[in-house]
Amino acid sequence: MIPIARVIPFILMSVLVGCNDSAGLGPVQVAGTYDLRSITGASFLEAPLNATILLKRDGSAERRATYPTDAVGGAQSVNAVGTYRVVDSMIRFTIRETWGSATYLRRFDAEILPEGGLSFSYPRPADGTIVETYGKR
Repeated sequence: MIPIARVIPFILMSVLVGCNDSAGLGPVQVAGTYDLRSITGASFLEAPLNATILLKRDGSAERRATYPTDAVGGAQSVNAVGTYRVVDSMIRFTIRETWGSATYLRRFDAEILPEGGLSFSYPRPADGTIVETYGKR
C-alpha cells in the first residue's frame, strides 16, 4: 500500500494541470487564419463587407476588414495589429486599429467556438449589439 503522504503531491499536480487557465489551448492551438462568416445586429454601413483575422503562434494578431462607405460601392480598408492571449475559452485581444489617418486602441474578447471558429460582439453605435462570427480556414 502506498502511503497517502506520497500520493497527495500527485493528486495536487493532477488537479492543477486539469485546471489549466486555457483548458489546454494556447497560441499554438488557435493560430491560423479566420474568415468572416456572418454578422448580425448591424446595418449595411456598420458591417464589414469582408474581414480576416490572422493569429500567429507568437501571440501577435492582425485583422483586415473592408467596410462600405456608401450605398453605391465605395469601400474603406481597416487594418489592425496587436497581440492576443488565450484565457479559458476566450481570446483576449489588444489591437491598434487604423481608420484612414486615425488610430484607435481596442481591447475585446472573442469566444472560441466548439467547431474552432471565433465569435465576438461589441455595442452598436445607436443601440443593440453587433456579433461577428469567423470560421477557421
